[in-house]
Order: sequence, then C-alpha cells, then structure tokens
Amino acid sequence: MRAICGAVLTALLTAASIGLAGPASAEPLSGTYTALFSGNNGASQTMTWTFTPCGPDCTTMDNGRELHLQNGIWSGSSPGTDGIVCSTTIDAATLSGTHGCGFMTFNFHMTRN
Repeated sequence: MRAICGAVLTALLTAASIGLAGPASAEPLSGTYTALFSGNNGASQTMTWTFTPCGPDCTTMDNGRELHLQNGIWSGSSPGTDGIVCSTTIDAATLSGTHGCGFMTFNFHMTRN
C-alpha cells in the first residue's frame, strides 16, 4: 500500500511540475548575424548586423534601433534620416523577419556568425 501511495504521489508531483512550467523564453538576440535578403527576381543580398542586449527582452541593432521581444517577435521602429519610419521584425524562433522603411519592406532570414 505504501508503495502505491508513493507512486501516485510521484506521478502527481511530476504532472504538476510539467503543468506549472512556463514556456521556455527565447534566447537573447545578441552577437553578430548575417541576414540574407531574397528578391522576387531571384537576386539576393546579405547584410551583417550586430545585436547588443539593452535589458530584459531588449536588444539594440548596430544601427541604433532598439528591438523589444513580445510574443516571440523582436520588433522596433525609428524615423530614418529623411523622417520616413523604418522598422525591423524578427521571429525569435526562426530568425526570419522583415526590414524596411516606408512602403519598401524586404523579407530576410538570419544565421548567427
């Protein structure tokens, strides 16, 4: 009887720990990455970006744009030199996203260098 109670207690504690565990947080976006942009005509271009953490769920691109992590997406925007708003979004899980200014937005995928 004692063995059965012990097994039931172990099973309940295991189930509770699994149920109470929160989702794994995304790794901080930090370091140097290469972004590969692919155009509709098959042409591609690469850019190298360096990210520096600026606090919890915050990173800064080397262009000075702060990105904040929310619902698994890093995103941020800032006015360009001509006043047009430029924005970047990056999916934390896939490292795919968009980058652009105004109506010109391009898709990319990043790899860590």
